[in-house]
Amino acid sequence: MNEWKNYSLAKKIILGFLMGALALSTPVLVHYMPELLMVIDFGGLELAVGFVLLYFKPLLTKYLQLLNFAKITHQILKNSIANSLLMKPRYYLYHQALSVCLLLISGSMALSLSIFMPAIYMGGLNY
Repeated sequence: MNEWKNYSLAKKIILGFLMGALALSTPVLVHYMPELLMVIDFGGLELAVGFVLLYFKPLLTKYLQLLNFAKITHQILKNSIANSLLMKPRYYLYHQALSVCLLLISGSMALSLSIFMPAIYMGGLNY
């Protein structure tokens, strides 16, 4: 009890919130973790919180792997766009002029935009 009095108000609020969340989620967790009731009975709530956190650790590692994959993919896309031919003014103006000329000649927007496709698809790839 003396340790609880020594905690700051922020720690008391956080611990109270965690204990309340665990108490409210116990019926759901017991369905997936029936051993949780025995852990709470013998070890107490603190031990049960620790086991619940250990139970969700593989889920956390999968989430972190997915987040790392998203960061790497974002970096690849950003570098690809930055190194694209369409980001260089000389190539962009050339493609724009060809696109406008083809639009005036054919009247087809799809045909005039097809000039940009090779530059978009192959522009940022480094061989």
